[in-house]
Amino acid sequence: MTTNQINHSPAKKKGFFNLGKHWPFVIVFMLLAHASLMIGTIIYVSGKNDTYVDPEYYAKSVDWDNQREMKEAVEREGWQIDLRTEFVDQDASQRVVEFQLVEMDGTPIEDALVELVCYHPNALDNRYDTVLIHDENGVYTRTLPIDRTGIWVAELTIQRQGIKALLTKDLDVISVPLTP
Repeated sequence: MTTNQINHSPAKKKGFFNLGKHWPFVIVFMLLAHASLMIGTIIYVSGKNDTYVDPEYYAKSVDWDNQREMKEAVEREGWQIDLRTEFVDQDASQRVVEFQLVEMDGTPIEDALVELVCYHPNALDNRYDTVLIHDENGVYTRTLPIDRTGIWVAELTIQRQGIKALLTKDLDVISVPLTP
């Protein structure tokens, strides 16, 4: 008997890759495992509360060039911006959103229209869309029922003298009222 005959005898082939008639079961098992993983992922994602589709997503993508120009308008105009929140009478569920808009030289801008859309990244279905009201010295405010703490996303649209600007800022919402 030669060495070739010994290595190729049917009795010597054993192990994982010699499945014989059972190989279709391995394929079926792999397909079932893949399908189970996909169905489990779909069930998990559909059960989450933070899934949100922006209703204006398509319009924003079509108008991308204009939006980019609006985002550059704040820098081009040299506007200085400050955005913050404060509690209303030590109430943790009500906040005043305060937005200050001034020229580059510090002169308050009092003739702008400021629209605000804000939301928490973990609660995208809870969005606030409002127009801020001018108080004085370039300060625009609005009281909102913001009761979730953390960093909120604030999208501000500013219109003034034919200029339309778009600004996205982080809004830090603290958890407890500050004591004086």
